[in-house]
Amino acid sequence: MSSIVIEQDKSQAQLAFRLHTRADIASVRMMESAFACKVRLEDVKFPLLPALKHEAENAVVAGRKLTIPIKFGFRAVSEDKESEVIVVACRLEVEYDLDEGYVPSWEEIEAFRQGNAIFNCWAYFREYVQSTVARMNYPPITLPFLRMIPRIAAQKDSPVAPEAVEGTVLIEQSNQGPERKRKTRKKKETEESR
Repeated sequence: MSSIVIEQDKSQAQLAFRLHTRADIASVRMMESAFACKVRLEDVKFPLLPALKHEAENAVVAGRKLTIPIKFGFRAVSEDKESEVIVVACRLEVEYDLDEGYVPSWEEIEAFRQGNAIFNCWAYFREYVQSTVARMNYPPITLPFLRMIPRIAAQKDSPVAPEAVEGTVLIEQSNQGPERKRKTRKKKETEESR
């Protein structure tokens, strides 16, 4: 699976950095979770295609605390996209301790919420998906890294939170049972056209 990216322009990155240098993570907690395994492993038609999404909710500042809830979602569907096989969703809340006397601006909070806060929670979501899917008796899925990259001026319309991942890892069935194959969809299509 290719990396998930959050793009920020120079101004957004500077605003987020101002908050980032004046805050420490106090806690990350699971607020809600839901998951479903809709098809038994032996009944699945491989490969499966994963899709990911994330959404930072409204931030709350109370005294020296900044709290940001973030929704994450993962789905695995059949290659023909007709059957939803696995769904894992959760809502995490990250709380930051702010430096004494520091009151972040709305712009700083917004830039930080849409970038750093999601980035800070990504590892928790990755682990949750991997362990939950393994408990469904499916091959464990390793979600990609989340990367924060500069938005190039010519790409201002590119999505900050992609809903689906291009070049996804295919989950395939082998003679020995299910296994993950590190082959992207684009590479597989290229190989099949040869």
